[in-house]
Amino acid sequence: MKKSRVCVLLMVFFLNNLFLLSEEPMEQSDSPVLKQIRQTMDRWVKFWNSYDLDELNHLFVTDPKLSYFSSEKAGLIQGIDQVRKHHQDFGFLPGGKKSPNQLWIQNLSINSEKDTATATATWFFKKPKETLQWGPMTAVLIPKEDTWKIIHMHFANHPSDTIFEKDQRLFNIPPEVQAISLLGEYLIPEDPPERFHQKYRLHQKRYDEDPLDADNIIWYGRWSAYLGNYQKAIRIYSQGISLFPDDARFYRHRGHRMISIRKFDQAIADFQKAVQLIEGEKDQIEPDGMPNAQNIPVSSLHTNIYYHLGLAFYLKGDYGKAVEVYRKGLKASTNDDMRIAMIHWLYMSLRLIENNEEAQEVLNPIHPEMTIIENQAYYRLCLFYKGILKEKDLYEDQDSQVMSDAVAYGLANWHFYQGDKKKAKELFRALIKDGNWASFGVIAAESQYFLNFF
Repeated sequence: MKKSRVCVLLMVFFLNNLFLLSEEPMEQSDSPVLKQIRQTMDRWVKFWNSYDLDELNHLFVTDPKLSYFSSEKAGLIQGIDQVRKHHQDFGFLPGGKKSPNQLWIQNLSINSEKDTATATATWFFKKPKETLQWGPMTAVLIPKEDTWKIIHMHFANHPSDTIFEKDQRLFNIPPEVQAISLLGEYLIPEDPPERFHQKYRLHQKRYDEDPLDADNIIWYGRWSAYLGNYQKAIRIYSQGISLFPDDARFYRHRGHRMISIRKFDQAIADFQKAVQLIEGEKDQIEPDGMPNAQNIPVSSLHTNIYYHLGLAFYLKGDYGKAVEVYRKGLKASTNDDMRIAMIHWLYMSLRLIENNEEAQEVLNPIHPEMTIIENQAYYRLCLFYKGILKEKDLYEDQDSQVMSDAVAYGLANWHFYQGDKKKAKELFRALIKDGNWASFGVIAAESQYFLNFF
């Protein structure tokens, strides 16, 4: 991976392509007044998608009291004539026109008091090949001519750029930078093989065809991340959360990519929310984006949430919390692969808080005859911790001394808690320099180096 030096904050928000959607108000009666107000708001949405200027007088009061604050133009727009001109500037015409632009609203809420009503919602506006715009809106309506008309509207914009993207412009950070390491290095992904791009295009196409499908959003985000575009993946998952706030999968995947960009507090918040959402729910197998050799998924939604939450605490240096979470993850694990993954990080967490006796106890289930499909690196390390394998057995290739990032970190960490800090520092630094910056082994090496040697 390419790296260069500096320090900046990262964080992320929202994304791309959606489709036309207008939601019914929640938990509101179907009184005639509410129906009329809802009809006015539905008609306003259609007004923006038809660009028909003739609809203006049906929607707004036509006297000077009409007021309007745009998200695109500073200052108060007063009176029907100025509101008409504002819409003409956006391309509205008598009779309307076809447009590729789309506007919709979500979370419409209506409150009425005798002769006044307020309607609040979140608006979304999408132009082809441009970033999604969105923000809060308020409409004040009054009864007029046997219906309810708008006497005031107020719009605001939520930022479409992430904090990191703003910092990129402010500090002239190259656009290809996806994150900044704990040691202040630019982190830039390498271009993956063409087959990854092909898979990405497939899932992008599916998303474009139905951007309101939860699975399409998740796979679009996952393959954006597999290409190394973690910022985009986070924005996609944030979009999913806005549409499906009770779907734990979006928090699980966004939290994973928060770890990738070294945002551990945000990752913890996402995974803790996911834990709340799965409480009392049946676990489900999580399909692999890049299947193992046997094409058998070995992890589940629940175990992945616990695994990554424990990891986020670990990377912050909160090893006690990591122990608590990995114990829960171990209880939720139903196969040797996930047990090995939990035990490996649980063992290291216990060693780092010098609970050596308990650390040895968690290795009791480890034996050379376990059925491991995917987590061979963790398995070899656990056998090494238990004394069944020697250090030389950890190399994948004895001649070239090749070692995976996961194993390299486990070995360096073993030297650290065995008391050989000098050797550990050397190995951590070598792994940070030569490893894949998005791997958990490298991120953990960064964390250890930052907390102990930086």
